Amino acid sequence: MALILQKYYKLFCFFTICSIFCSSCGFPYNTRQARQARKTKRIAQKQAKKQAKKGKLNPIDTVLNTTVDPFIQLDSTAITTSNPLVDSSSVVADSPVSDSTQPSIITLVKSDTIGLDSIANLMHTDSLIQDSTQLLVASDSMITDSLNGDAAINESMERTIQYSTDSLDLPVQYESADSMIYDLAERKVYLYNNAEVFYEQYNLKAGYIEFDFITNVATATCLLDSAGNEIQCPFFDDKTQKFTCRRIEFNFKTKKGKVYDASTQQGDGYLVSNATKFISQGGDSTTDNSQNILYSQGCLYTTCDAGHPHFGIRASKAKIIPGKLIVVGPSFLEIMGSPTPILLPFGFFPITKNKRSGLILSMDLDFSPRLGPGIREIGFYLGLSEYWDLKVTGDFYMRGSLRARAQSQYNIRYKGKGSVELGYTRLQVDEKGTPDYNLEQSFNLKWTHTQAPQAHPSQSFSATINFGTSDYYKNTFNDANSVLATTFNSNVSYNKRFLGTPFSLSARLSHSQNTKTHAMTITFPQLGLNMNQVFPFKRKNVSGKQRWYERIGFSYGLNASNTITTTDTAIFKVGGLEEAIQNMNYSVTHSPRLNFSFKLFKVINVQPSVNYTQQWFFYRNRQYLDPTPVVNPENPSDTTSFGTIEKYKEYGFYTTHRFSSGVNINTQIYATGNFNIGALKQVRAVFSPNIGFSWTPSYENAYDYFYDSVQYDTRYPDQLRRYNYFAFSPPSGKTALLTYSLGSRFEAKVKKGKRDSTIKEAYKKIVLIPTATISGNYNIAADSLHLSPINFNTSTTLFKKINVRFSATFDPYAANPENNSRLNTFEFNFSQGKRLVRVTSMSFNASTGINSKDLRNLFRKKGVKEDKNKKQFDLIRNINIGYNLIVQNRYIDGVDSTLVTANQLSFSGSINLSKGWAIRIGNIGYSFKDERITFPDFTFSRDLHCWQMGLSWQPERQTWNFFIRVKPGSLGFLEVPVKREFYEVF
Repeated sequence: MALILQKYYKLFCFFTICSIFCSSCGFPYNTRQARQARKTKRIAQKQAKKQAKKGKLNPIDTVLNTTVDPFIQLDSTAITTSNPLVDSSSVVADSPVSDSTQPSIITLVKSDTIGLDSIANLMHTDSLIQDSTQLLVASDSMITDSLNGDAAINESMERTIQYSTDSLDLPVQYESADSMIYDLAERKVYLYNNAEVFYEQYNLKAGYIEFDFITNVATATCLLDSAGNEIQCPFFDDKTQKFTCRRIEFNFKTKKGKVYDASTQQGDGYLVSNATKFISQGGDSTTDNSQNILYSQGCLYTTCDAGHPHFGIRASKAKIIPGKLIVVGPSFLEIMGSPTPILLPFGFFPITKNKRSGLILSMDLDFSPRLGPGIREIGFYLGLSEYWDLKVTGDFYMRGSLRARAQSQYNIRYKGKGSVELGYTRLQVDEKGTPDYNLEQSFNLKWTHTQAPQAHPSQSFSATINFGTSDYYKNTFNDANSVLATTFNSNVSYNKRFLGTPFSLSARLSHSQNTKTHAMTITFPQLGLNMNQVFPFKRKNVSGKQRWYERIGFSYGLNASNTITTTDTAIFKVGGLEEAIQNMNYSVTHSPRLNFSFKLFKVINVQPSVNYTQQWFFYRNRQYLDPTPVVNPENPSDTTSFGTIEKYKEYGFYTTHRFSSGVNINTQIYATGNFNIGALKQVRAVFSPNIGFSWTPSYENAYDYFYDSVQYDTRYPDQLRRYNYFAFSPPSGKTALLTYSLGSRFEAKVKKGKRDSTIKEAYKKIVLIPTATISGNYNIAADSLHLSPINFNTSTTLFKKINVRFSATFDPYAANPENNSRLNTFEFNFSQGKRLVRVTSMSFNASTGINSKDLRNLFRKKGVKEDKNKKQFDLIRNINIGYNLIVQNRYIDGVDSTLVTANQLSFSGSINLSKGWAIRIGNIGYSFKDERITFPDFTFSRDLHCWQMGLSWQPERQTWNFFIRVKPGSLGFLEVPVKREFYEVF
């Protein structure tokens, strides 16, 4: 109640003063006759309630007798005026007379303009109400007599309340924060300070509003503050259109209005006009508002949201169909309030909220010295359905060069979404017959698909395809990610789980491509049938302890695949695909596995295993010697070779078998040390030793399974060369490997700092080294070089930001200084005790990311928290720093040397020089090995509020692109590009 009084105390004071004034001047509401009428009415209401309780009075009588005096319906916070009581079109039908005490029925009919006249029709010829009960009952002044039945009414009387056909259909609500003045003679209301008027879906706000109940016209204007500035300017909203202006006149009956100095948002732009005529067809926001029309005079269409737009299309007249189109006549481009010589005879600006089909026009004209004049990014867009679309654009040049791109996006609810992009580039430098003539063609296909989680409970499908020629990105783009990309990878997979069973089915397509070597490997199709591990000897009803044979597990895998190995230059030439298909390798592999595990001393895990692999082939490669000698065509007496080895495929059904078995033993060892040195309280190490043994038999006796021999020279029939039947390399001999590995993890417990106030304990745990692993093996069955090289890998995170990885390879055997081959001599003996092992390779990698928040946290004082509500300028958006070092040790000319193969520092990220200036670093690095900068890629940009200016520069490719353009939107075609591509020569 206190809040209500505090909010509306001005209205309470106003009505209190009015009541005192009316009491003193004899206002009709406070006359003796009015007080007597209200007293009589209260008595009548009490008697009506008593009769209703006794069941002698019809319920409708109670409603009619309890009708409130119309003069008491004024509210201090909001006044509702229109047709009071019921809707103007409703008529109360006559009810049958069942009792002499039943009053007359009241019928409401349109007759007057406002409710005040309707109330007057209930009165006598005297302007003052003689008896308020005359509104409800017959002409007898003593209603108590009619209720008691002393003077029964023989017939019902019908009274009529009439309203004007020009009145509004619904109530008009209005309110204001300061004051409201009612002019009953002129039938107007004046609202001051934060005034609002509501009618249907229309909402009008302003500092001052004048509403005329006779004409149903609301006029709103601004208020002036003490400095003479305009405040609380009118704002109009009909759920489909919004206006901000200096003055507005709107007719709530005809739904027409006129707006002066208005600014309204249309689509992603703004229309600023001197005068606008607004015609609304009504309806709510869910209906079609295509018939709402605006006619503007002296208008400016812009996408700048500043108070004084920085640019725009200036026209004398415009017609706006909201949600569809803006049509302007003769117009010109205006920048900073000044006209430019760029004239337009007419203009159409679509302002549809959804995507629509149409042409994509471009003003990006290019005048290339080598490609000729051309135009970029011109095409069309098709909204094929609500699920997918198609966009086709291209760059066309007069000398025959073109770049074409087709993009399509799709999104099916509860099914999946994705995108498809196909690009083709044809670069023709100069004309045929010229020395610099060159023609390059390249293409690329990209497809991504993501299945929705609700699509299927047991099936999944995903796709990522990046397939094309190796030079497509280099010929089309200049950024570092595109130019420096070395591999293309594709993967399309389908997985099906058979619910209630351990089986699952998978189908896959994979592709890998190296842009430097042009090597390409395609695997399609690749089918897999897997059975998860089952325990066939496990009892259904378990009682007592688990028996050893119940831990025997069995799993099975089947894999069928076709593999094509070729190059992108070969597969894309004429007949290259057919040749690659003929040389593809296909096979079926069966892999049953037996697993068993048990524990020794409750802490050591023992896992024996038996593996068997069988492969099915449907052809094998054969070779034979063609004895025809090859003669040098320039010198017939010179024979270049004595016979030629020919290859062919021998089709049939062939199998190979491989068998292996082994055992693996692992456990975990915990070591804890207490130090109490400074903040360091405790250090704990977790060691995970792993020892295994695997055995594979020799396949030398199974010679026919894998190998054959062929004579390669007619002069030497006893000299044979061995070759493989199949694409893979078979095992070289019997192996009995004793494998070992030691993994470790180091953690520390330290005292918490002042910034760690969220931690309740006195100490906190930190990870020093997440993982460090050393591994290798010892081949018992080998006749020499039993030990393999030792691998060491570790990684950690420093200061919670810097990721560090280190790996090294150590060889216990010495190397031949002439050819770096391994010798059956330990390095310790070879170097005469100088070193225990030989470091063959070593790599170090460090990376981190920094942003403005990290810098603020670094330099912020202890105990001071960052104010999230305070807007702070971010100097650094994000900076990624990486360092890579690769070192190899080998003998060069008999000298043990250290060779640095990579030593590079790289940067990428974005830096804000100010709130408008920014620098994006696509890539920049420095190679300490080559002593040069590696492919710098910069973009300098300037935010001009509604414009963008930028310069992208790649010094190594000698390419750059300068542009100044309007931010993307309806006027995004306003652009001035100047560029230089990598094929240009100046």
